[in-house]
Amino acid sequence: DPSFLDFYLEGDAAGWVAIGVSETPDMFSADVLGCNVLSTDLTVFVVDTWNLEGSRFNQRDTTDDGLVAHTTSFENGRISCSFSRSIAAMDAGQDLNLNGDYFVMYGTNGGPAFSLTAGLSAHSFAQPPALSLMTVNLVTAQSATPAPPVVIVPPLPPTRAPEDSRLIVSIPEGCNISSQCDLFVGISTNEDNSSFFDFYIEGDANGWVAVGFSESRNMFDADVLGCNRIGTSTTVEVVDTWNPGSRTNIADGNQDGVVTYSASFVDGRISCNFSRFAGLLSTDAGPDLDLANGNYFIMFGVGQNPASAAGSALLTHRPQSNPSLTTEQIDIAEEEEPVEVEIAGFGSRERLVRAHGILMIIAWPVLAMTAIFFAAWMKPALPNGEWFQVHRSFLIASLFVGALGFLLIFVALRDNLPNNGLINFTGNPTGTAHFIIGIIIMALHIANPIIAIFRCKPDGKHRWIFNLLHASTIGLLVELLALVNIGLGTNIFGTGFSRFGNDIFWVYIGYLIFFLLLTVGLFILFTVLALTGDNDDRGKTAPSLLKPLLAHNTGSATIQQGVEMTTPGGLPAKEEPPKRKPASQDAPIRWVALGVFLSVMLPMMFTLIVLIAQDP
Repeated sequence: DPSFLDFYLEGDAAGWVAIGVSETPDMFSADVLGCNVLSTDLTVFVVDTWNLEGSRFNQRDTTDDGLVAHTTSFENGRISCSFSRSIAAMDAGQDLNLNGDYFVMYGTNGGPAFSLTAGLSAHSFAQPPALSLMTVNLVTAQSATPAPPVVIVPPLPPTRAPEDSRLIVSIPEGCNISSQCDLFVGISTNEDNSSFFDFYIEGDANGWVAVGFSESRNMFDADVLGCNRIGTSTTVEVVDTWNPGSRTNIADGNQDGVVTYSASFVDGRISCNFSRFAGLLSTDAGPDLDLANGNYFIMFGVGQNPASAAGSALLTHRPQSNPSLTTEQIDIAEEEEPVEVEIAGFGSRERLVRAHGILMIIAWPVLAMTAIFFAAWMKPALPNGEWFQVHRSFLIASLFVGALGFLLIFVALRDNLPNNGLINFTGNPTGTAHFIIGIIIMALHIANPIIAIFRCKPDGKHRWIFNLLHASTIGLLVELLALVNIGLGTNIFGTGFSRFGNDIFWVYIGYLIFFLLLTVGLFILFTVLALTGDNDDRGKTAPSLLKPLLAHNTGSATIQQGVEMTTPGGLPAKEEPPKRKPASQDAPIRWVALGVFLSVMLPMMFTLIVLIAQDP
């Protein structure tokens, strides 16, 4: 039947083998066909799946219409299967019409499926799918791009000294001998063949040194050339790599257009000398940029993690080794006179990001949550308005500290805002969610004290409106959003900036679990004490959410007393000052709860601040 394509897949895998097609060189919205091992009996079943739009998350198609399985097997750790798939798209929005030009992906591994309705589990980061170097029409089996041009490889390495290169980057700036620089990069046009650029890279590193080219100020879709140390040996390999729509680096499908002259690792220092074809080879269309025709930001970096095997990509650099970046885009083909490139290191940006994180930790888990604790639990223990003074002072301090942290992150990332809009979940969904929630939190944090300025007196007729809006609605919403957003922030920082990895995130999760358990425990405890105590005190000592209900049941009309220490206008001259109210009988329990909260919260937040502030 010519309306179907036949597929045969086989590979070493314990979970699945798969082939996918996509209109772009990544897995977003890809149509994926796979052979999945069922965990319960280790049988193999054929699946038609897709990756959600703008995501790498894989899920089953609504139906398996157009998919016909023929043979499947799983023996000795090897999966094989044969099947046919209709060329036409059967599940709209999930299937692609295979009679078109697509990048083709091939992948293995991931875990076995737990049910026959499951999609393909995530593959390991160490083994991402392979990608075709050009678009292919599976029906006609013809490349959609022309054959690669014939290239004359430079016969001899450059004769000039690295310091005589046309473009030079030296870190620290001004070091004039490559062997004395922390990092030195020299770029020139090859003397024997002007269709090649010569590169000399040298720097202090145990893993790799590299130079990258990008159309934007970040590493997304960057074309990266590196000198990669193999394991613990002294062997260094020149690799042509790229970052496909993310900061994850992968090796090009082939190394066409790269000619290595020398590469070494001596006394903790890597150096290499190589040439790279200046234009585009169709065999690497997508991964490579046309260096002969274009303006690019140039990045320079080092990494301390060597490759596990030859042909590997560059492993993630440590945050303290974030790449440096040219201050402007450069056309390296047009620079005729020798010039030392001006760079803008990421160090200042990173320090601002760290300052943002520290200020937000102080603003929310320390100041705001302490203020909320006093408002929620310490009123009966401080019935003469002292709780309110602490609540107000800490929240005002939280507002100013949070506002400063809010401004710092915009200053830090002013040159790294996404090109396709701030609200964009396809590139970095966690970062975008953190950004949006942060905007909402800041707006509500500013609005709530403004609302408080216009509140009526504690015994006013409409005071319940203020209480509902200020505490039960905005206050509770901001508290929950802040707890979530700090978690997102620690996750982003742990994976993108911190040498401690996700330790920062898990310290915060520990605090969050403690805070939630303490809150629930106090709610239950004081509810029970209020219900079993004196009826007249129920409306005063019960948790805030239950006060209206308990006050209604006991007929109390004084549940708002003691909300503030003073009221506008003061007291008439002849009136005696009110007598100080006694603390509730459960006050000792509340002070113990406050002590527990502070004794756990402060050390954990201090630990977070220290981890975030650690300078590389």
